[in-house]
Amino acid sequence: MPPPAGCPISWQPHALAPVFFGARSLTPDDGAPVPLRLFFPSLDGAVESAPLLQGCGRYPLVVLCHGHCIGDTDHYRRWFRLPAQLARSGCVVVVPHLAGVAGGSHPSAADHPDLATLAAVVSWARAEWEHADVLLPAPATAVVGHSFGALIGARFAALGGVSAFAGLSGVWQEWPTRPLPVEELTMPMLLFWGDSELFTQVPDSIWDGLSRPRHRVVYAGGEHWDYLPDGDLACRGLAGPCPHVAAATGDLVTMFLASTSRPSTPTTCSTRSRTRSRRRSSGSPPSRSSSPAPTSVATRHCSGTTTAAQRSTR
Repeated sequence: MPPPAGCPISWQPHALAPVFFGARSLTPDDGAPVPLRLFFPSLDGAVESAPLLQGCGRYPLVVLCHGHCIGDTDHYRRWFRLPAQLARSGCVVVVPHLAGVAGGSHPSAADHPDLATLAAVVSWARAEWEHADVLLPAPATAVVGHSFGALIGARFAALGGVSAFAGLSGVWQEWPTRPLPVEELTMPMLLFWGDSELFTQVPDSIWDGLSRPRHRVVYAGGEHWDYLPDGDLACRGLAGPCPHVAAATGDLVTMFLASTSRPSTPTTCSTRSRTRSRRRSSGSPPSRSSSPAPTSVATRHCSGTTTAAQRSTR
């Protein structure tokens, strides 16, 4: 089934049929509930000015919850690669500043302020954002969280209205009592941790009781901050032996969310060979006749798992 007539390309963006992406940094002065970054599909490679791709179906909403990085007051801005990949794959991703987590407030606090923040962010995206009409209706909302962000994200997801959850090295063993937040989830979940980390592993005695479908990825030698690229990260400690953890995690989260949220207008991707068009310097979207085939774009999209697998066999 072809996408709507107003779509400038012949497919709806998806994990195996990606496009470019755009991003905006918004604050309460712009009408956002808190400072946040918003990522979305686009046909323009100029990220900060790229327009939203409209007319090609509606997109699921993803909320990414950052963790606590001592000394980094704007830690939410460190998360770029993963939300960008999800946006290329047909999601609208919001990465809000969670003041409680950023300040070190433990997610187990009964009246944790970030629960209200997450509710406000979802409400704003669905009702007040200028492009709210491109979002798939609730419950097409996924939550992705890292470290403390995985814990507060799981608490929020357990309240309802969330269709999928992905936790990146949530410090589950720091939760003071049972049940753990992840034990309260009833939607599909994907959990990651490194076997060299402290406090992030979910023991089999708990894992076996979690709601299905459930998936886990354990990185050999993986460390807590391997999901973020190398750079001047104030809280970075040891790094694991594999430099492709961030890329592999991006691939796996992308495919997981694609499996839990179907496109609103399914399309059949052509496998005919086409010449991949070069990105135009003007940034204007390619015409339908010169659009790259989805399969040709995807060959350069999900590559982290392949690279990591090749490295592990050397």
